[in-house]
Amino acid sequence: MSPRLAWLIPAVTIALVAVMLPLSWASEDHEGAEVMFGLAFVAYASLGALIASRHPRNPVGWLFAALGLLSAFTETLYVYAARSVEGTGPASGDVTAAAWVSAWVGEPTFVALVILLLLFPDGRFESQRWRHLGMATVALAGVWATALALEPGPLRHLPSVRNPVGVDAIGGLLGPVTATSPFVFFLLVPVGVASVVVRYRHAGVEARQQIKWLAVAGGFAIVAMMTVAVVGLFTDTDSGMGDLVTALLVASAITAFPVGAGIAILRHRLYDIDVFIKGTLVYGSLTAMLIASYLGLVLVLRLAFSPLVGDSDLAARTLEGFAVHARDELDLDALGADVRAVARDTMQPAHVSLWLRQAQR
Repeated sequence: MSPRLAWLIPAVTIALVAVMLPLSWASEDHEGAEVMFGLAFVAYASLGALIASRHPRNPVGWLFAALGLLSAFTETLYVYAARSVEGTGPASGDVTAAAWVSAWVGEPTFVALVILLLLFPDGRFESQRWRHLGMATVALAGVWATALALEPGPLRHLPSVRNPVGVDAIGGLLGPVTATSPFVFFLLVPVGVASVVVRYRHAGVEARQQIKWLAVAGGFAIVAMMTVAVVGLFTDTDSGMGDLVTALLVASAITAFPVGAGIAILRHRLYDIDVFIKGTLVYGSLTAMLIASYLGLVLVLRLAFSPLVGDSDLAARTLEGFAVHARDELDLDALGADVRAVARDTMQPAHVSLWLRQAQR
């Protein structure tokens, strides 16, 4: 895939979250949890785009990005359907379609978290046995999604909507699959964390520093999900405070993975992305400073000499062209040459020099 495509993913994810949050606030009473979910989706998509744009052949970046995008998409469909059927009669066609898609795409999407644990950070399985586990995890996602898509009767996550394509003939077989698949997924998460531990034991010093943050995130996610299971034994998790606590715990568990990977990237030079980020900030700040300084200088000189040169807009047009070019220029030498050329064209000095302070290492 093209690295440029990667940055389209967080843009679409942000747009979906911008639609999702107002819909969820209008229909639910735990806005804080929905905000956390939205931030998590954007974090996944943004982190994935950052990795994929630098290393497009590494599946880790694309998995992070896909998780964010698909999660935002299905959550938006769900809150739209949930809001539309509140206090109304039978759901309309578009509402039914939205509820059905969110039903079979939403939950199985998170199986990709296990794949991420198996592949992080180099995009390769640690051994053939771990590869087989990865293939089995993908198969689980396929079976789980198929069972949710075809199970007859009310949709599990939205009982007021009936499955429009449910197959009654195999309903007896699909019910146990949809009921047990979430528990199988919860069992696979600690197995994925175990693969990170195995990779950690075989890695070098720097790689260990990178891997440990994802292991910490995975451990936190396990504790959070176990807490959800315990809370479910003693309280109603479908409404009231139980629903809020469960939603916050699940959102925290989901958010832990991009947070852990982000710390590994920024603190331990994973994927060399820290160099990219620092370079972008340095050159972007320098470009903004040069444009602002030059703009102020041109405006002052134009005001001072306007009685002599009249209403000529040569300086302004030259500055406009420089700003357009400088926006995409990251080479420091080329940018300095452009600044000197613009100064010569607009003010025609006898000599132009540009001094830049060397970065401290």
